[in-house]
Amino acid sequence: MGVALIVVAALLVSTAVLGAVRAVAQDDGAFEGVTTFLIVGDGVEAALEAPLAPGDTAELTVDLPAGTYQIVCPVANHETLGMTRELTVV
Repeated sequence: MGVALIVVAALLVSTAVLGAVRAVAQDDGAFEGVTTFLIVGDGVEAALEAPLAPGDTAELTVDLPAGTYQIVCPVANHETLGMTRELTVV
């Protein structure tokens, strides 16, 4: 259990263990404006309650069944700038 996420660096791991996955996000200010992240896949869609401003930190815990998920920042063009990652839960 436990997936560390630095939002502007994208996800640091690509595999997690079945069950509660805890993602901690920190916006280090590398991108202008706010950022956030969204976990989508296998019938799951979960997001931070509010976007992060530079310097902010937030946490999201999601019960993920085995499967493949996309973690993206849906703000503006952040996904095309590399703020996306595939996560496999086994």
